[in-house]
Amino acid sequence: MNPETVVFAHFPSETHGIAYKSDDFWGADVCSACHDVIDGRCGYAFELGEREEYMLNGLHRTLSRRIRAGLITVEGGEYV
Repeated sequence: MNPETVVFAHFPSETHGIAYKSDDFWGADVCSACHDVIDGRCGYAFELGEREEYMLNGLHRTLSRRIRAGLITVEGGEYV
């Protein structure tokens, strides 16, 4: 991933859709090319469930990175 092209991709959710961004915690830091695929601006032949698996892995990595950096704090707990 080229850090010069990283953007936050909001993932679809049950309460938000086209033209309505999901909450700012529901997404991941991704390269701009991946963002285009997630938003449907660029096609990709995903296997069944593959897109969602990538999105959940990205969400986990983004949240972990932000917690470790102190950008997000977990009350009453410590992230290891």
